[in-house]
Amino acid sequence: MHGDNAFIAQHKEMKVSQLIVNGEWNIPAESISFFTLEDLPTIGNGKDKLIWTTDLSGEFSVKSAVQLIRTKYPGVTWEKQVWNSTIHPKISTNLWKILRGACATEENYRKKGFQTVSKYYLYGNRQDTMDHILWYCDFSEKIWHWLGGMFKFVNPLNFMDVLKCVQKKSSAVRDVWYISTFTVMVELWFTRNKICYDEEQPCLETFKQKIMQFTKESSVRMKGKVRGSIYDMSIMSTFGIKGVKVTTCEVKECIFRFLANNQIVL
Repeated sequence: MHGDNAFIAQHKEMKVSQLIVNGEWNIPAESISFFTLEDLPTIGNGKDKLIWTTDLSGEFSVKSAVQLIRTKYPGVTWEKQVWNSTIHPKISTNLWKILRGACATEENYRKKGFQTVSKYYLYGNRQDTMDHILWYCDFSEKIWHWLGGMFKFVNPLNFMDVLKCVQKKSSAVRDVWYISTFTVMVELWFTRNKICYDEEQPCLETFKQKIMQFTKESSVRMKGKVRGSIYDMSIMSTFGIKGVKVTTCEVKECIFRFLANNQIVL
């Protein structure tokens, strides 16, 4: 109904109960033109009660209110890998921020309307973007070349490349790869911050040693198994990881029979 309507002005104190007579709607003729009878709800028996329409149960809860007002992001395919119990919670938390774009890069500052001078904090004077920090700067490319060399992988260009590399590898190799690569991504971001705020210059060898040590220490969280191949054993040996279970082989009986006369194997 329009706020300037004379009928509304004269009946500001009217209640819904005054529009119901003998259990049926009794709408004044002056207001019928503003809606149709189909718009009116069905009158039921019993006492009136409040219904929270946002929740399927009809009851209000803090959780349902949060779901109503929170910003909803599209679903992701890498949630299980990031929040895997094999990965240290500190790494998972910071990696989630990185992948969600929640880190304070100059790129994000500019998106919020702040004017900043483009400056890259690892090498060169390129723009300070997360993609460049993780995948394309000279420092990160050297780290990925070093780490990929152990696994015989090419340098990844994004996070999905990191996940695809080990799809056909044993569960233990996947664990080691995820621990080391996720740690690299987080440490690259931390290294950028140390240069930015503490003016601390990065050391390639120190960075590598930190990744190796953290991966070895995190191996206690591993649940995967190796296949017993030379490749798997070399990965475990390189990182100094011991005590990983080997996938057991199932023994199957095979019987060979000589071909019968005039029989050809196709």
